[in-house]
Amino acid sequence: MKKTLLSLILLLTTMGATTAQAFDFDWGLTGGMNVTKLNMKGTNAKFFDSTNRVGWFVGPKIDMGFVLEFGLDAAVLYQQAQHNIKFVGLTGQTYSSTHTTDYVSLPINARYNIGLGDALSLYIATGPQFDFMWDGGEENWFDNIPSTFRQENLTVNWNVGCGLRIVKHVEVGLAYNFGLSKAGERVDNWGNAIMNGLQNMTGKDDYRANAFKLHVSYYF
Repeated sequence: MKKTLLSLILLLTTMGATTAQAFDFDWGLTGGMNVTKLNMKGTNAKFFDSTNRVGWFVGPKIDMGFVLEFGLDAAVLYQQAQHNIKFVGLTGQTYSSTHTTDYVSLPINARYNIGLGDALSLYIATGPQFDFMWDGGEENWFDNIPSTFRQENLTVNWNVGCGLRIVKHVEVGLAYNFGLSKAGERVDNWGNAIMNGLQNMTGKDDYRANAFKLHVSYYF
């Protein structure tokens, strides 16, 4: 994964070097917070729930302007997300678990810029984001019940966002990140085990991660 991160940073730098003279081009650093909630799907999804958890991200970013106020931005981010899952038994007892997951994320957004004067502009942006998990494997997410989850090495998401560019150097934005592909799945079958009145909990359950993101970027 470290080789992947270095390769993505090199690609981002190369893109900037080859396009700086052909288009409007800015490069800089971005960072911010993400608020993530899991959406469970599957045979037993009704027994699971999730609550919002706060994480963060940081990394280099480029912004390219083309024609008619259209442009493109991309970044290579180190992202830490908090994933919360709750299991609710038929007797009402609730088990809750929160796991920290590290990603190398590559968002690529088409954007449209609206000038509001010499020192201020508004933008809207949308595009895919590819999240590469830093460390993988299967883990038991709850101590008291069998609950082995496997997280996906690659997750595909879609971003929709907007923001403000101030005096050409500072950008503040808000985005919503939709999970297009599953971020992980429950891989064990509980068979005939009786827990909190629940029996025969078989079948697959997976989850997608949706997140609000707030970022601040500085362009040199």
